[in-house]
Amino acid sequence: MLGWDNKEKIAMLQAEVRQLQQDEKEVATKVRRIEADTKNAQEKRETYSKLFDKYDKFDDIDWWSCALVIQQKEEQKRQLEETNDKVKMLQGQLERVRKELGALEEKFNEAIGNKALLENRENILKKQSNDCALALAQIGVVDTDAFESQHTDLLNVALVGLDKMRDTLQSDINSALRKQRETKGSKSGDLKNLIYRFKNPTEEITAKYRDWRSDVNRLPEAVEFVGEYQTYYQRLLDEDLPGFESRFNKYLQENIINKVSAFNMFFQNWRQSITKTIDQLNSYLVGIDFKDAPKTYIQLVAAKRLNVDLKEFQDLLSSAIPNIHEMNSTIDGSRIHFEQHIEPLMSRLQDESWRKLVMDVRGWYTYKAEEFYQDDDQKRNTYEAMGQLSGGEKAQLTYTILGSAIAYQFGLTKNGLDSSFRFIAIDEAFRAQDEDKARYLISLCKQLHLQLLVVTPSDNIHIVENDISYVHYVERKGDRSVLYNMPISEFKAERERSMEV
Repeated sequence: MLGWDNKEKIAMLQAEVRQLQQDEKEVATKVRRIEADTKNAQEKRETYSKLFDKYDKFDDIDWWSCALVIQQKEEQKRQLEETNDKVKMLQGQLERVRKELGALEEKFNEAIGNKALLENRENILKKQSNDCALALAQIGVVDTDAFESQHTDLLNVALVGLDKMRDTLQSDINSALRKQRETKGSKSGDLKNLIYRFKNPTEEITAKYRDWRSDVNRLPEAVEFVGEYQTYYQRLLDEDLPGFESRFNKYLQENIINKVSAFNMFFQNWRQSITKTIDQLNSYLVGIDFKDAPKTYIQLVAAKRLNVDLKEFQDLLSSAIPNIHEMNSTIDGSRIHFEQHIEPLMSRLQDESWRKLVMDVRGWYTYKAEEFYQDDDQKRNTYEAMGQLSGGEKAQLTYTILGSAIAYQFGLTKNGLDSSFRFIAIDEAFRAQDEDKARYLISLCKQLHLQLLVVTPSDNIHIVENDISYVHYVERKGDRSVLYNMPISEFKAERERSMEV
């Protein structure tokens, strides 16, 4: 107001305000501390008040006096024990007597338990003795010499395990009887079926042997008269049927069995062809850059498929291959081998759907692709299915494998001859993928030295213009189309002129 500068006064007042604010914070802190102390004092006051209500005299809570008396008594006891050897000796004797008494009590309890077990065992043995005596009285005198000679292990069985051994033996006997009955029933059923089939053969048999029915008509159909069929069979043998059988076995050995071996060799050659083809494809895939940063390549792997039908077919085929030494060891070796090993395979192959499934060797394997680094040949990734890949990754993997297949199919190499015909056409290959994958396709074709025709809209021509030498440009004019043929350099020049205009 007087024209003087009041900055110092303002600064002094501001400092005073800050000091007052600081004092206010400290006072507030002290107030909160005092309030907390007041609250704690109030809680203590309430606790003490409850104690005064519960205990109206000090003797009720005077534990220190009792503790002091106990301590004094224990000290007196200790001093007496230290000064009186007789007390120590008596205490030692007392301790030993207590231990001996405890051991005697344990032995007494153990003896009582053993007595109870022995009494129980005695009752069980008495019952078993009575049961055995009753059983022997009912059976009478039985000659057990033959049974004992067949089951010598039963002579050393203890009485404790006799019941268990008896149950086991009875179970084995029942099981053997049941199996014998089942075998008898099965054999009887098979024999009835064989008798019926023998007396009622197929039309093929009756057409070949017209007197068959009249010759076997007198034979009974009951199983009990199977001896007559055996006699009839012996008569057939006496009529030189073995000579016909010998010629039949020779035919089996020289023709059918050899055909089986050739049949097996067919599949072995097919498997080797698949393995060889994959090896050749891999030799081309090694030289194809699958990815650039870092550079990788693809290898195909064929692993054996785990399939019940395939295993069944392979086992049948393996069993059908004859073991010449074993087959020639018996007179009927060829026939037995045919019936047991070749005929089951032929019968199983009658199922057309099963036959188509197992005879396609390509289905014997599962196929996958493995990616490796070119620098150190370390595995980078494995592709067993394309479900987890993006559209572009699927296309890139497909292009790579397809390119190697083309190289294998036409016998191309990475350094193919300029005069060889290696022409392929790609129609709108860039419409559904990004430019990187499209350029990868062009790069792949270049590595394989393929002669390429690319059909694509003009807005995608920039993808391939650096990798082609000639352009056939189609333009629609009204109701007709016009084709312009020009080198790529001329096309670029025409495009720049049109953009300037």
